[in-house]
Amino acid sequence: KGGTAKVEVRFHSTARVKHFIQEVMLESVRVGLSHPLFVVSGSCQGIEFSLDSDHLPFGPVVIGSASSRKLIMSNLGDIGAHFRWDNEKFGPDFSISPVEGYLAPSMEAPFEVAFHPKSVNHDVRKDKLACNIWMVEKT
Repeated sequence: KGGTAKVEVRFHSTARVKHFIQEVMLESVRVGLSHPLFVVSGSCQGIEFSLDSDHLPFGPVVIGSASSRKLIMSNLGDIGAHFRWDNEKFGPDFSISPVEGYLAPSMEAPFEVAFHPKSVNHDVRKDKLACNIWMVEKT
């Protein structure tokens, strides 16, 4: 006997998912047959940034001079996003350039982190420096 049924498919992802296409089948247990009903497709895009290093050793630096290191930020995600370092947290002995910008998908941004000590200290460090990342909603 024939009939109809309402089918609702919901896709809710909490992580990035590459594009997929999947056929949905109807399987009859009695007859032992399967029949294609429809195809679903989708993806979940997201922001994913990473740094090429989680620490930058500078070694000894003379007061009044500076030493710099390169740091690379990569956008591994599917969506471009803006970034802004919390520059006040770097000072007074460190600075980063550029402080803010935009990074398109699959692109990299080079940063220069400088160490310019203002006083003698055998252990100058900054932990957990924040970089804010956000995307602009399309209207």
